[in-house]
Amino acid sequence: MSRTLTLSFAESALAAARDLAKRNRPSAALARLTAALGAGVLPAATAADAHRLAARLHADAERYASARRHLREAAKLEPRDAGTRYQLGLAFQNDPHGCDDRAARCFRTAVGLAASLPDRRLAEGEA
Repeated sequence: MSRTLTLSFAESALAAARDLAKRNRPSAALARLTAALGAGVLPAATAADAHRLAARLHADAERYASARRHLREAAKLEPRDAGTRYQLGLAFQNDPHGCDDRAARCFRTAVGLAASLPDRRLAEGEA
């Protein structure tokens, strides 16, 4: 399959995953996301969005370890994105077996990247 066809497939799989997530079908959405991310040809920003969506779906299902894995991948692709760091902190904080110290570090990083956002300062204070 050519790179153009693979990219088109991956982008359509990502669009389908977003639609399935909106229609409250998380398992099907995750299957599409796995296909899109597995193609390996998405641009960095698009792949980061796909990882964030997968993380949200995993977190909603209380699979926090999987959510953190996707958020770490998104953070590698977009290291200056405060929202990803904030979500990673929430994934540590909301996990009954999570680490509050790691959550606090993630929140501090998020605040450092976007200090003007009050919800991030509040989360850092809570941690």
